[in-house]
Amino acid sequence: MLRPYVRRGKKSELLSKMKIFQKDFLVLVRSGLWGYDTEFDCTKGDLTSILQLAKEQSMLGIVGNVLVQQPGTPEGLKKKIKSFLYNNVLTHSLLNKTLHKCVNALDEAEIPYILLKGQGNATYYPNPTLRQCGDIDLYVGQENYRKAIEVLNAGGCKNMDISESPKHFDMTMDGVMIEIHRTSMVYTPQKRDEIYSKLQNVGMKENHNTVRIEGMDIRTPEKTFNSYYIFAHLFHHYLTGGIGLRQLCDWGMILHSLHGVIDKERLRTIIEEMGHLKPWKVFGCIIVKYLGLPQEEFPFYDRKYESKGKLVLEHILKEGNFGHNRSIFKNRPKQYFLAKTKSLIGHFLKTINSIRVFPGLATQYFATTLFNGFYVVWKDITK
Repeated sequence: MLRPYVRRGKKSELLSKMKIFQKDFLVLVRSGLWGYDTEFDCTKGDLTSILQLAKEQSMLGIVGNVLVQQPGTPEGLKKKIKSFLYNNVLTHSLLNKTLHKCVNALDEAEIPYILLKGQGNATYYPNPTLRQCGDIDLYVGQENYRKAIEVLNAGGCKNMDISESPKHFDMTMDGVMIEIHRTSMVYTPQKRDEIYSKLQNVGMKENHNTVRIEGMDIRTPEKTFNSYYIFAHLFHHYLTGGIGLRQLCDWGMILHSLHGVIDKERLRTIIEEMGHLKPWKVFGCIIVKYLGLPQEEFPFYDRKYESKGKLVLEHILKEGNFGHNRSIFKNRPKQYFLAKTKSLIGHFLKTINSIRVFPGLATQYFATTLFNGFYVVWKDITK
């Protein structure tokens, strides 16, 4: 049963430096996640700024669903929100039907798969259709990678005209983007990647969890491993570009739903082997203190990281989902080398922010990004 958010201890102090509309936004997010009544007054709140922030954080479904139920929300605004919510339901339906097609094709070809994130994460919400969805990520492993692409291509998937990444191959079906993964994450240095590969084999090949999506059983990562993987994915994107609050909400919903099921001893071993215990605790402070996950449901909560969590939250609210509010994504020069230079500067500035909280890992990620960037440029100019 979902628990209401309860104000605890230093909450007002932690929120004191936030803008009023940001505080109101977080109040609405908590209300939407946990299903309790909110004291938010729509007649006094800055609804325009709140909804813009919700859009930037991919949280329009959760926040909008709360606002349409408030008596003070203008009727014209309610209609627009309801239209968005209706279209979001249709998008979920489209993704789920496309997912079924892909899974049926892979099953028929006897190719084991694992659904990563996305529609699997949505099943942990009280109302899955309120979560904003994007694409479909299917992990098949290196050994079945090419075969899976061929099978899905024959089944109606079309190859996208973009570069293949070290992690996945991009396809589309019925207007839905589908990523076929040979691995779910790529790490540097190689030693860390080898550690992750072994953990991935246990959490996705040797074991898996099953969730029900519109009448079909779908394989997702094993529960304890998935609790770590969802965090690892969001932390990677935080360091390399930026994340939206939706990704933290996904993580919080999973930890809430799997509370009492997760193998905490094994989970701690995974986190420590990957060198992620500090960032795990920092981000944990955000989902407990600001998103309302009960403290006892977060494994290894450590309140000494609350101030760092607040700093990270400020970055997230400022940068937007996948960092789309950062200048690196705006007014990008058309000239090749100017565009690459601006991108490099953007990554450098992002790293400066991250170093304040995660000095070692942020520096390492920047070095990798720098190397990969020069490698891509070299490939482009020597074609």
